[in-house]
Amino acid sequence: MKTLPLAILVTMCLCASVCAQGNPGPDIIVGDLPGIQNYTPAGGFHAYSVGTTSCNIGTANANWVANTVDHPVIAQQLYRVRDGVFEQVGHSWLKHGFVALTGNLCQTCNGQGGSVLGVGCSDPYGAGLNGSQNSLGPRFEVNPYSGLFVMPHGSATITDSTSARLRVPSSKVMNQPAGTRFFIEGQYVAKDDANVGNHFNNAAWRECTSTASGSLSLTGLTMREEEAVFAWKAMDPTVQIATLNIPGEGRFYVGFNVIPISASVNRYVYTLSNVNSDLAAGSFSVAMPNGAVIQNQTFLDADYHSGSVWQSTDWPGTASATSVSWTTPTPFTVNANGPALRWASTHTFTFESDAMPGDITVGLFKNSNTYTVSGFTIPTPDWQINQPQASMDVNGLTNNAFLGPIQAVVNTGASATWNYGSNVSSIGSMFNVYYHLGNGVSSGITLVDGQIVNLNVASPTLAPAFPALQPTIASASVPFTAPNVALDLTMQMMVTDVASLSGVWLSAATELDIVTCSANTVLHSLGDDDSVAVPLGVGTDHECVTSVAFYGTTYTTLFVNSNGSVSFNTGSSDFTASSSEFLQEMPRAAGHWSDLNPSSGGSGTVSSSSTTAGVLRVTFANVTEWSQNATVNFEVAFYPNGNVGIENHQINSGPWVGTTIVGFSPGNNATGSVVDLSSLVGSSTSYPLGNAVYEIGTQVTGFTSATLDPLNNLTVN
Repeated sequence: MKTLPLAILVTMCLCASVCAQGNPGPDIIVGDLPGIQNYTPAGGFHAYSVGTTSCNIGTANANWVANTVDHPVIAQQLYRVRDGVFEQVGHSWLKHGFVALTGNLCQTCNGQGGSVLGVGCSDPYGAGLNGSQNSLGPRFEVNPYSGLFVMPHGSATITDSTSARLRVPSSKVMNQPAGTRFFIEGQYVAKDDANVGNHFNNAAWRECTSTASGSLSLTGLTMREEEAVFAWKAMDPTVQIATLNIPGEGRFYVGFNVIPISASVNRYVYTLSNVNSDLAAGSFSVAMPNGAVIQNQTFLDADYHSGSVWQSTDWPGTASATSVSWTTPTPFTVNANGPALRWASTHTFTFESDAMPGDITVGLFKNSNTYTVSGFTIPTPDWQINQPQASMDVNGLTNNAFLGPIQAVVNTGASATWNYGSNVSSIGSMFNVYYHLGNGVSSGITLVDGQIVNLNVASPTLAPAFPALQPTIASASVPFTAPNVALDLTMQMMVTDVASLSGVWLSAATELDIVTCSANTVLHSLGDDDSVAVPLGVGTDHECVTSVAFYGTTYTTLFVNSNGSVSFNTGSSDFTASSSEFLQEMPRAAGHWSDLNPSSGGSGTVSSSSTTAGVLRVTFANVTEWSQNATVNFEVAFYPNGNVGIENHQINSGPWVGTTIVGFSPGNNATGSVVDLSSLVGSSTSYPLGNAVYEIGTQVTGFTSATLDPLNNLTVN
């Protein structure tokens, strides 16, 4: 048994000056994750690829020689955080570097490219390139610590659109509950970077937004020189992370989170992330005190695919009088390709217990050495959480016992739902909800069984919601409309029960903030073939519009594209309008998709505006066709009732030259209904539900507005 000194990482490393070793020689990092590609799902799987822009922040050129061992390989991973649990849900085969450009993303480039990535230089590999199936190689041919790999590399077994790409079970990305978050990661491995000890800062992560259909789009900033497990801590500061360095070999991170289940039982979540250990991990164990009740052990990982020789059998979990453990079912001595925690991968282990866990032991796969990580400190909860005996929320929101109450922010005049209920069936059980103006109290009054009263019991406004105690009910959902006045109140439910140690059960406290929103207009500075993300809701430029609906899906972010469309999940820089792209790619409303150039000067503008009634408009005013004299005006409007309109459409100053699409498409291989808008003026026509409805041509004129309702009825004027 070996014990290593380990530091809990409590701050986020944001730059090379903080995190990098600073060793001389090449130092390759991921400077940006600039784009994501969604592929057609197949066989119960979704697939993605992410663009990676590498930077050399070192003191020597990095080799980038195609078809040799002197170039980097690029790995891609996807992670999900759901209900406080961090889980890897997918990974890709490897893109091999072949040529380097001379960008200046991170530093000033020395101008040397081609077969090297020069000092200070950056090199972009787009999402499409990193997802090119036939050029991807296997992970099992790479030693991630030394950077050595086999050449020529092997090839994947390509059977469908998901093969070799960042493949994820569809159930892990589709129809996820509110609060689920996704993070994508890119990591480089290179021999010359590793040789000088600069191989612990080669990864970066970025958050993704998701839709019910499983489409992903990027949001936020790329976090350089960090593995994606640090995204877990970024979204939840109570998460703790420890570093495990294997002497003369690679690095692991151990992550930890505690989720209160009741006053006496917690769910403990551990992650083990292998950064670059070729020895891999084969076991994970947590010490427990004698007499601890352990239940609901789970193991989570991402399976290998597309012909990988590495096995993906789950590690079975066991509980003894002194520990809870997981171990590979196939040791290295039995099969070198057995199910181990390999590089650029994370395993997640969870269990529930009434006792506090102790030290963690990590066993390596290839040599069976074990290393101990000191047990994490468990904080004392400050806030009550919902439980089956007493549950209350607004709009289905939840809270973290260590961070705060449920916080529901609702615009004045907006609709919301108040939910409450209890599973207590004792005779005579009653309930009420108590509230007061203002915020709740952290670490308020702790009852004998550990439940927490987070109301300010000294508040002069404290009052019951019902004039008398009410018979306990299993569940209730009460829709309400927020009053047209700003208001801040806190409420908490109490259920009486003779079976409770304290005589009552408490729900989480809910802080309801009713806020007044303001209409707004934002001017977007778009370049040629450009795109900009426009987030919606409280805290954004469009706080009066919390979401927009398009083809039955609700979105909280849209993308305004300089070539005349509004899209979802991802932006579009494509200036060549075609039916195949309109039907197959992302959902979009094309006000006038053509080769537009808002940056050409003159009076052309692109803006988005919102009203207090919840209407959002994207306006193109006098925007020029590229290299032509013609300009176009139009608006794409989204209404609270689900209608989407292309309005005030007009071509100015001469005939249009390029191919144009005007209309609506849900994307994702939709069926199209091609129309002539000018012939439909003054009519309303029904089209098959889910069909794209659009006109394509060079002279898409002769109408002013076209509105599509949620039932796919098109009204043209």
